[in-house]
Amino acid sequence: MLRIARPHLFAFLPLLVAGFASAIALAYAAAIFSPVMPPPVGLQVELFQPVPDPNWRWLVNRHHSIGHTCMVFRRASRDTPGGTLAFSTPLSASSYELPSWSAIPARGMKVDDHAFGWPLRCMRAVQYQPQDRTEFRVIQGWNASSGEIWLPRRVLPLPLLANSLILGAMLWALFIGPRLWRDLSRARRGQCLKCAYDLRATPVGSPCPECGSISEHARATPAPPF
Repeated sequence: MLRIARPHLFAFLPLLVAGFASAIALAYAAAIFSPVMPPPVGLQVELFQPVPDPNWRWLVNRHHSIGHTCMVFRRASRDTPGGTLAFSTPLSASSYELPSWSAIPARGMKVDDHAFGWPLRCMRAVQYQPQDRTEFRVIQGWNASSGEIWLPRRVLPLPLLANSLILGAMLWALFIGPRLWRDLSRARRGQCLKCAYDLRATPVGSPCPECGSISEHARATPAPPF
């Protein structure tokens, strides 16, 4: 049985490459076809800096659609009005990767952290933009000419590897799994793996009388006595 299954198992290697390509393609498809800013999920959460800062705060909001999750960070003065705050005790600064930069505009900073991919988010595009839209603008992603599509170029290695394995396994189950199940079923019934001819009376090592191929059963299983 292992000898029958081995070629089908080796077929997973090229399908793993196909899974990697599919993971990249799905991430870019999510970037192109999902909303630029998906619907918000939950209430806005106030998040303090790791170092106590009495004058500034983070406002964190999560947006989500299929294949696309966006974390919006707004670093604003504590006197800035607007927004619904939900205080959550388990939430801490270490729960998110807080953005950092060398200079902070006086009016605060807005950071859109887009993550794309399916089933896991495996690529990112990050936009840093101050609220006053001045010179502090850094884009880590490919921006379409319309300014409405963010194409990621930062890879998240572990999620990308996981997506490659998951999608490769799905491709294997779709294209190789049925053939392996068919061959194992025929071998258990003593049939030719190619044409399903009954080989139980065929001498060991002899070709199949129907199609001429030599199956695992014909080589490994002796003919029953009469």
